[in-house]
Amino acid sequence: MLINTANKYLAKTKQSPIDIDLGHDWTTVQLSMERACQTLDKAAALDKDVTGFTGKLKKGFNTLCQNAGAGKLFTALIPNDLMFSSALCGGLNVIFTALEQTGFHREAVYKALERLPAILSNHDGYTLIAADDAELHRRTAKLYAEVCLTLNHILNWFMMNSFVAGAKRLLKPSGFTSKLNDRLDEVRLAAKDFKAHVLRMMMQRQDDLFQLQSRDSQERAKTSRQVNEIGYGVHQLLERADFFESAQAKVFERLQPFLQNIMQSELLLPSGSGKGDQIIDFRSLVELIAENIPLATQPALPSPRPKRPAPKVTPLKILKALLYDPELIKNDLTELLKLGTPGRSGPTNLDPTRVHTLQRNPRIRAWLTIDESSALLLDGGADPLSLDTSFFMATMVSSLLDENTKPNTSITVVTLAYFCTQHRDYSRDVAGSPEEMAMSLLLQLIDQYRGFETADLQECLNSTVPGDVSSICASFGRLVQCLPADVVVFVLIDGVQVFAAPPERRSRTRDVVESLLRVYGLPRDAKFKLLVASPARSKFVEDLFDEEEMVHIPTDPPPLGDYRDGLV
Repeated sequence: MLINTANKYLAKTKQSPIDIDLGHDWTTVQLSMERACQTLDKAAALDKDVTGFTGKLKKGFNTLCQNAGAGKLFTALIPNDLMFSSALCGGLNVIFTALEQTGFHREAVYKALERLPAILSNHDGYTLIAADDAELHRRTAKLYAEVCLTLNHILNWFMMNSFVAGAKRLLKPSGFTSKLNDRLDEVRLAAKDFKAHVLRMMMQRQDDLFQLQSRDSQERAKTSRQVNEIGYGVHQLLERADFFESAQAKVFERLQPFLQNIMQSELLLPSGSGKGDQIIDFRSLVELIAENIPLATQPALPSPRPKRPAPKVTPLKILKALLYDPELIKNDLTELLKLGTPGRSGPTNLDPTRVHTLQRNPRIRAWLTIDESSALLLDGGADPLSLDTSFFMATMVSSLLDENTKPNTSITVVTLAYFCTQHRDYSRDVAGSPEEMAMSLLLQLIDQYRGFETADLQECLNSTVPGDVSSICASFGRLVQCLPADVVVFVLIDGVQVFAAPPERRSRTRDVVESLLRVYGLPRDAKFKLLVASPARSKFVEDLFDEEEMVHIPTDPPPLGDYRDGLV
């Protein structure tokens, strides 16, 4: 597909087609990239928004091309008849030539080309350990296939004439960028799967090394220490990888009964299909989830009852002083998860096609499963009163909280959530204010992570002013900065659009979201994952997010299909 699109573009511009038999290497990619950047630098000087992108692009591709490690090692693992190496290099050559000739000036393309080398270069050394492993070949081919599909998407943009491209941008400004970001996250997911398999292989190799230790006692002791050090590091990485995979599997597992029931109803399957015995009692599942949702990763500390004021601050003291309500999120989760119970005003109040589209979206899957900090603004593409997105968010939160309880020595998961859709009435519901949302997130953090130093907790208690968004958010940010590298913080805010009115609530809600993005942008040891969602667009906070951080679900999602095609 990539070669066909590239040759169509070359024919359109009266250039010779790519000849796969001649082969293409990273040297030619580097030369065409440098020529393109010289042209684009001149154009970029006129546009302050993209100045500096060509420098990053050059740096990334220079590293990839000069070392030629990632590309050659990866493609060496792919059977020659697939011709991925020539296709990849040839496709990049055409893109850089097109950039040079057209002076094409679109930030999304720059960022995509800037990110690809990092994804490939970060995995080059892994391929050396098992060039004969069939599964590694398969995952490598998958990774490069996703890269080629991404390049193909970029080339298709060059194929359009300027009038058509302009019309598409006018009708749907984010269409090209949104699809490109989807493709990039498919690449990241393929890279994650590749790395997870390599980590498992490294653990196996480490076990094999124990069997091959030298007979000499000193050499054996030295080898054992080295192997133990390597094995411990790999074990930690593997545990983290397993957690993220398990979290995604748990979300799919929780959604499957709801979707399966819908597809076996009169809406999607004819009666007498013989599948009734596979329907899971979702009501029982919801009740079980509601009864067992953990409020902390560790058991609460016993309440101190000194006759005199305690000399030091404890998490429990802060939670009591700031009036923490642990039932708030638990009750919201219970109500939202009940939406998937069969028999509520018909089969369901939810749109199963939208729930399934959310579940399968590559951007959301990448946010959930890739072990790095990330931020997303999710537009559910539905009516503002729809609860499809809220049900999906509740499923993710309950799944993550369930994962919190599993013993894990290399990762500590903190899951913070707030469901604005459950607190619409600003005048009657105290939880319907941005101040309460910020305070709830802060106190959930203190409740779930019990490793804060006493001095940090004391500063939090002294500095936090109830009802003041600025002080609450500042305390939250300081505590996140104190978290160690083994912690991953998930922050999920559902229905932020609900807090867009009245104007005073909108302004302070925007302040909360902006402060969370500031925490995300600061350097820190812990991973920080932020997902802000609404059933429809949240225009009042959109400008706070970069374009590649926004996910738009279609107004009319594609049909759900038969569950046998695979919900997971």
